[in-house]
Amino acid sequence: MNVPDAVRALSRTLRGHGGGLELVSDGDVPAVRYTGMCAGCPGRPACHEGLVAPVLLALPGVRGVDAPGTRVDPVARARLQRFTGGEGGPR
Repeated sequence: MNVPDAVRALSRTLRGHGGGLELVSDGDVPAVRYTGMCAGCPGRPACHEGLVAPVLLALPGVRGVDAPGTRVDPVARARLQRFTGGEGGPR
């Protein structure tokens, strides 16, 4: 799977919440934009850290994920990573 395919698959998942995900730029640090209900959702940072970023980071060549407007406190990020099995996605 490549980044565009993964973003399309993630967007289908987010549609269940009335939102979506768009690929803004590809590369080793792809940029994504949350759309629909996800754009203003207070749970977006947790969704990003717990679902979107781990899926994309698991792809070959991806070393980061940029999501402008989605900020997660480092302490909260560490807690989410413990909950989801660490950086790189759920185990």
